[in-house]
Amino acid sequence: QQQQQQPEQKQRQTLITQVAPSGPVQPDYSINKVNVAFQGGKLVLCTKQDPQGITATPGYVIRVVLPGVTSVKEIDVDLSDEELELTVLDTFHLETCFPQPIDDDNVTATFIKQTETLELLVRMA
Repeated sequence: QQQQQQPEQKQRQTLITQVAPSGPVQPDYSINKVNVAFQGGKLVLCTKQDPQGITATPGYVIRVVLPGVTSVKEIDVDLSDEELELTVLDTFHLETCFPQPIDDDNVTATFIKQTETLELLVRMA
């Protein structure tokens, strides 16, 4: 009784390895010119003339997509009249300048959990 020899199977080597980024990465973001006005003590998006007769002023809406972030407590935002710096520890880091100076004393920030997006409304100075 002869035992049939099977060809020796070679172990395959992985040619592609996934490399995690070293350090924080820049998140996707957008800065769009909009009209803003104060309503209920905070800035809101609006048209040039809203129904209550409040005149809007030029501003920006900044949207930053932060995958994996579940709470606004994880986000550190530093604003000046000319730039925005945003950090999520060991994950994201963003530094950008505004096209025109902003009023950094009047900012409304909203974190939208469903889309993992931070939205900032600012008024131009």
